[in-house]
Amino acid sequence: MELLEQMGIDIGYVCIGLAGAMVILLVLFLVLWVRQNKMLKKYREFMKGDKDVVTMEKLIESRLDEIEALEVKSGAIVKKIMEIEEALLGNYRKMAVIKYNAFPGMGGNLSFVLALLDKENNGFLLNAMHSKEGCYTYIKEVEKGSVKVELSDEEKEALQEAVSQN
Repeated sequence: MELLEQMGIDIGYVCIGLAGAMVILLVLFLVLWVRQNKMLKKYREFMKGDKDVVTMEKLIESRLDEIEALEVKSGAIVKKIMEIEEALLGNYRKMAVIKYNAFPGMGGNLSFVLALLDKENNGFLLNAMHSKEGCYTYIKEVEKGSVKVELSDEEKEALQEAVSQN
């Protein structure tokens, strides 16, 4: 007290200032308390839900059930895709056709070579040669992209084109 008097500050003004600060703090406290109560009431209504409104807990549970069902379905789909991929390994997926004129002067490009290969480049070459007397077909087996017999230029071209496919 003596310190305040030495500085020339009246103790009455200090008390009035502190009382004013307390009133302001009390008003702020009341405003925050009212806002907090409103928010708490809204939160309780939201979590409790009405007869027409789904509660958050029920909504989350239903979504989790849906996710579990989707996981089961996706597992079945992945399994089916793997089965299909396994079945496709033996199917012919690479193809090339080269048309050519086997006997010049006999009616155009009616002859052809057909190359059919699987993923590992196994398959066959089918050569159909057209002439005036008829059509002759020859088949040559292909193993891992190569054959054990000699190939014509057209057969080499068809084989190379089919092997180069992805």
